[in-house]
Amino acid sequence: MENYEDTDGSANSASVSIEVVEQLAAAENTDPRDLPPLFPIIDLELLDTLIESGSSNIMVCFSANGHNITVVGDGTVNITPR
Repeated sequence: MENYEDTDGSANSASVSIEVVEQLAAAENTDPRDLPPLFPIIDLELLDTLIESGSSNIMVCFSANGHNITVVGDGTVNITPR
């Protein structure tokens, strides 16, 4: 079982939605442009706004493409296979 997590702080330099897409693509060993849209599952713009609010008490969890995805208020993204 592989676990993909932002540990280099790159989520702080890019939007968290981009980080989610890049990590999900890495987990699936594919190009981010080849992933199906996530909008039916989660509104990525709203996710960015929520995380950018600065509250460290936020945790958003959802499932997509056979993976559990967790995003916390500090911008950390954790993706694990279901």
